[in-house]
Order: sequence, then C-alpha cells, then structure tokens
Amino acid sequence: MTTVGTALAILQPELLSFILGMFIGLVFLLLLSVFFKNTLAHDPNKPFKLAWFIEIPKNRSVVINRGGRPTHTLRGDEGPSATWAFLGLWMLYKLYVMKVTGYHVYFPFFSGPTVYDLPRYRVREEGGKKVYEVVKKDDKGYRSNHVRTEPTTWYFEYAGAEIQKIPFIIKGSGQIRIPKGEEENALYKTDSWNVLLDQALNSVIRSVVRKDLTLDMVIGGVENDLWGSVASVDDPYTITADLIMARIAIFKIGELELSEIIKIDRVDIIDFEDQLEGEESKSLRAATLMKEQAKGKELEGRAEAANIERAGKATAEAIKAKGTADAAAIRSKGTATAGAQAELVEIHVENPELASDIIQADALRAFAQNGGGIIDAVAASFLKGGTKK
Repeated sequence: MTTVGTALAILQPELLSFILGMFIGLVFLLLLSVFFKNTLAHDPNKPFKLAWFIEIPKNRSVVINRGGRPTHTLRGDEGPSATWAFLGLWMLYKLYVMKVTGYHVYFPFFSGPTVYDLPRYRVREEGGKKVYEVVKKDDKGYRSNHVRTEPTTWYFEYAGAEIQKIPFIIKGSGQIRIPKGEEENALYKTDSWNVLLDQALNSVIRSVVRKDLTLDMVIGGVENDLWGSVASVDDPYTITADLIMARIAIFKIGELELSEIIKIDRVDIIDFEDQLEGEESKSLRAATLMKEQAKGKELEGRAEAANIERAGKATAEAIKAKGTADAAAIRSKGTATAGAQAELVEIHVENPELASDIIQADALRAFAQNGGGIIDAVAASFLKGGTKK
C-alpha cells in the first residue's frame, strides 16, 4: 500500500495535467466545430459518417434514438432539448451551436437520428400532364431522417383498381402531416408512417372505385339528354375524394387507427387512366368521343348561323338608314321647291309684267340642272323674244 500511495503521489500532478490538457483540447475542438457544420452534419444516406449536428427546418421533427429506442424529439421551431450532462456543460454547448449555426446537437456514437426508407412519387409537368416518377433506392431523397408536422403533398398512384370489371390507374394526391407529439409513434408504433399510409390509401381507394363509381361517371355516358343540358352531379373526382376522406378517417389496422398518428387534411384525384390497350381503349370511349364530335359540329353550325344572322341584320339596318336619309332629302327638296313656287306665284300676281322673264329663267335653270327641258328653254326664248317686240 505504501508503494502504491507513493506512486500515486508522484503521478498525480502529471495525471491532473493530462486530464486538464484533454479537457482544454476538447473544449477548443468543440468551440471550433461550428466552422465545420456541414462536415459534421448528419446525412441519412451516409450511415457511418461521423456527425453530431443536424439541420431541422421549421415544421419538421427528428426523433433521436439510442440502441433503436426513441429517447427524445427535436423540432425545427424549438430550441435544443434540456440536459444536465457533464454538469450542464453539454447544454451550454448545444445553445452555443444553435445560436451560431441554427443546428441541433445530439450525442455522437451512442445516439442518433432515426433513419427510415421513404419510397414515394415525385411529379413533374410534361406536355400539360402530370408525370409520376418513383423515388428509387439510389436516389438522394430515398432515405429520410425527419417527419413533417405541417401539411405536405403526398402523391399516390394505384394500378388495377376495377370499375365495373375494367382496370384503371388512379392518380391523386393528399395533404398529410404528423401531429406534434406523435412523431415517435409514427416511426416506432408501426413499421413507419408511410407504410401505414400506403396500406390505408391502397385499401380505401380500391374499395371506393369498385363499389361507388361507374364507367359512365368516369368516362362520360350518352344519356337521353344527348347534349347534357341538365348539369350532371356525378363528378367522379369530387365523389372519389370525398369518399376516400370519409373512409380513411375511420381506417384501422388491428387496434391502431390511422388518424391517431397521421392527419390527412385533403385528398384530390388527378386522373382515371384505363389500362386497356389499343382498340379496346378506343371502343370504351367511342360513344363519348362521338358525342363530343357531334357537339362540336353543332356548335360550329350555330356559330355560322349567328354570323349570317348578324350580317343580315346589319344589311337591313343599312338599307333602312339609307331609305330614311333619301326620303328626308326628297322631302326637304320638295318643301324648298314648293316654297319657291309659292314665291313665284306671289311675284306673278304683284308684277305681271315680269312673267315672261321669270318663266324663261326658271326653264333655263331646269335645263341646266337636269340636262333637259329643251321645250321649256325654246318656249322661254320665244316668250322673251315676243316681249322685246
């Protein structure tokens, strides 16, 4: 014992110096770590990467686990979780990292974010249509380390859904979210929330289209009212979406209700696409296509008739306007002529000696204006000549 005590007394200063040096070095390393935030950030696609930072955007949550069991949840709109590890020094470090980088911190090696596979669809626009693409295993976004707590779009596509024995592909989307407080259940109470959601949508959609939809609703039928003058209430998109919402709200797997851990705020149906080939598909839609073609021809005829009617009305209005103007001009000229003749009569009465000059002047005016009236002109000249004699 004396020998051991003597050895400890000799080594104690060196041991304390070593421990102190290690502590100072660790503190210095941690203080500098914020400058390597991207290098030290967690990546779900690199499971063996050394990391203890994780970026969590707003409205997302990350479940931290130790040995495959959830310990706590980090949220993007909350600060770091409280801890008294290392006499509270670890908490000070987490606050420091959050303030400088905005990242959360977890204890490396012994714990880490829960990572899971997230197969799903991405959608892109092509030629005015939505094209569904599967996110595959080698895609960057296939594995995830978070769940979303605010609505996000979840696209779905299910083939082989039968409507009156005809197979269809049903395409649509839903606005889904994981409620705060249910993140651990969403990842650990089932295989994972996305597997449960896929099972529920698959089951409910097939049931709805098989029991509640008809080909006339999906493709369009030819009723007695050929042109559909009475608006149809059978909108398959709205009907299907409403039925899915109603049935998904009560969907259960065993004793687990889907609505406990996944909230579906809205469902939209994008397309019903039959799985028939070539002539079979054309035959299925032939009646509706012919109906639409007939509608188009009738609309063209109506448009042409309307144009002819408008042109006829315009011509009639123009003729009417011209006739009115001509009548007014004639009426005005007649009034002026009558007035002039009245004045001439008055002059004749009061000045009979001027009669021959007035008659000759009037006849010559008529000859000049009308290019005629030769007899009038000769008569006027004769009268004038007779007067001079």
